[in-house]
Amino acid sequence: MSFTLHGLAVSQGIAIGRAHLVSHATLEVAHYSVRERDVPREIARFEEALATVRAELGVLTAEAGTPGSPSELAALVNVHAMFLDDPMLAEVPKELIRARLCNAEWALVQQMDQLVAQFDEIDDSYLRERKQDIVQVVERVLRALLGQPRRISRQGGKAGKDDLAELVIVAHDLSPADTIQFKSLKIAGFVTDLGGATSHTAIVARSLAIPAVVGLHHARPLISEKDLIIVDGTRGVLIVDPDARVLEEYRLRKRELELERSKLKRLKTARAMTLDNVEVSLQANIELPQDIEQVKAVAADGVGLFRTEFLFMNRDTLPSEDEQFEAYRQVAKALAGKPVTIRTLDIGADKEARALAGRVERQAPNPALGLRAIRYCLAEPQIFLAQLRAILRASNFGKVQILVPMLAHVTEITQTLAMVEQAKQQLRERRCKFDETVAIGGMIEIPAAALCLGVFVKRLQFLSIGTNDLIQYLLAIDRTDESVAHLYDPLHPAVLRLLAQVIQTARKAEMPIAVCGELAGDPAMTHLLLGMGLRQFSMHPSQLLEVKQAADRAAELTAQLLAFARGGKYDIRPSNLNGVINESLKLLAGTLDKSIIIETRLNDSLPTVEIDVGQIQQVLVNLCVNARDAMPGGGRLTIQSSLARLSEGDARSQVDAKPGWFAVMAVSDTGVGMDGATKGRIFEPFFTTKEEGCGTGLGLYISKNLIESAGGSISVESEPGRGTSFRVIFPDLESREPESKKTDKGVEP
Repeated sequence: MSFTLHGLAVSQGIAIGRAHLVSHATLEVAHYSVRERDVPREIARFEEALATVRAELGVLTAEAGTPGSPSELAALVNVHAMFLDDPMLAEVPKELIRARLCNAEWALVQQMDQLVAQFDEIDDSYLRERKQDIVQVVERVLRALLGQPRRISRQGGKAGKDDLAELVIVAHDLSPADTIQFKSLKIAGFVTDLGGATSHTAIVARSLAIPAVVGLHHARPLISEKDLIIVDGTRGVLIVDPDARVLEEYRLRKRELELERSKLKRLKTARAMTLDNVEVSLQANIELPQDIEQVKAVAADGVGLFRTEFLFMNRDTLPSEDEQFEAYRQVAKALAGKPVTIRTLDIGADKEARALAGRVERQAPNPALGLRAIRYCLAEPQIFLAQLRAILRASNFGKVQILVPMLAHVTEITQTLAMVEQAKQQLRERRCKFDETVAIGGMIEIPAAALCLGVFVKRLQFLSIGTNDLIQYLLAIDRTDESVAHLYDPLHPAVLRLLAQVIQTARKAEMPIAVCGELAGDPAMTHLLLGMGLRQFSMHPSQLLEVKQAADRAAELTAQLLAFARGGKYDIRPSNLNGVINESLKLLAGTLDKSIIIETRLNDSLPTVEIDVGQIQQVLVNLCVNARDAMPGGGRLTIQSSLARLSEGDARSQVDAKPGWFAVMAVSDTGVGMDGATKGRIFEPFFTTKEEGCGTGLGLYISKNLIESAGGSISVESEPGRGTSFRVIFPDLESREPESKKTDKGVEP
């Protein structure tokens, strides 16, 4: 039976494969009593299981450090090792075995339930989510106790005529340790009942570029082994046992995505340019020196954010100055003169380091607003000075600059600059070489800093906007909290206004400014940020080529609009309308709300038409955005392509249309619709039904002119409460009649 589940889309792409179920050990634990004389034997069995898991995690840590492994894996495995050694898990179950005369499995689960309940009471949502780490560690120990090590079969599902040998992992939850073994397997996608945007499954899936949907709640019990499933990691949809039509559609989408990714590689050596010949700098974010290979693979313009806190995490001792220097030097030399922006230690909140444990005596009630980032560094001057000296020494080997996180007060800038000067003086005394003119910049990720930017501009040499924290603080929304994550909106008017204000203030002061948060790596936001005046982006290396493509398309669309405005000529060439539709849908990704269901019905037998692709893309995007606005509560958007043959009578009803074959593009919605008076004016310039400030009234007017310039025509049908349908037709370029037309396949009257 076919059915669909909806969850959180955390890693884009489409996966089609056979389900492989990963069991959930904590749901399979039995409770039985042990005799008092057998208690030592039961405790010994528990200790042996702990030792087994410690050894497993040791092996997995080594595997996580091999080339090709996401840098995050080793860190996540080390977190599990730390939990395993905690007395609350390692010792308390022994006491329960002695006191209650119960089996080790039951004692361990009882203690896990107590710890999970304590985590549930934590206010900070990120820390609350870390209860899953405890559950995952306990599950691994249970498997050792039960003699059921978690292994994923290397054999895929049944290879029938569709030859679907790829596996889609279906689990209640997945630990980072589990995911390491996926490297050598043909894994198509991940599906879990638990998890959020920052869960381990999400982090690893994005690192491996594997489609994933999490937070499905009931996927694991509803899916059977070897079920055929589709994972839509873009829309957060899981389809189980799809019918032939749906399967074929998703196969087509998957092939298109793969083709698109292969095309992206061609952009590696291309420069991202605006229409006025201004270069757009596309840089990469990294965590560790070994990430530099990914940076080189996409020919990034430099490193816009080196997150140095990863050098401090998952270790018991602080990295020495020399160790830090070597890491920074390695990156600076590898980029051979390209800029390397090194962010000073941004510890605290969701990033913890064992080596720093005990230096802060009290537990912060709200870590996100507590002693973190520059506040922590200024409170620990010796740690901060050691890092500054290491960065300064590395500046002798490349174009290094220092980025300071979480600035909010002028005093923090003053103190930071003073400590930089102190570090310089210490190096002078040691006769160590460094760049005396190394640039000092600040991150704008607190609303106070954004609103008082003038002061920052006067004291610093460059700026970088951290959109993740800025949006979170501005909207008071924690996007890792499932109950409010839907309110996390990068397109909120307040967010856009603040971003535009910060970018314009920096540009007026002729100060370099970048965006290094997730918005920088979102192709759907590229056009908007370019329009705001941003010329420097920093993102995960895997996102860079897609953003470069989006920047190129922005220039192309701008050129088309300028051509229309100036009455110039267009780039008209033979094209396939289906290709235009598919390309436009990519531009619309992230623009349409999840409450809107998009349905495409494309006729594969369309004739070739003569159009300007950029123009018609703009037309289709405009029609779809209008449809979205007409469905504020959600609905269905249908995009169709078909063949039509116009008779003499039909042709007379169309503008400049002649009898014959036409390619048809139709955009329909289930929105509020229009009355006759409104319908009669929608193609007039400056006419709009939207609220003041929400529309220019030029969209449909320009669209109509663009269509007619291609020899086509546009018509509309609409009724109040029954939606709207636009129908665009283009004449067949071919003089002869294709065989497909003779059979009337997909032909409209």
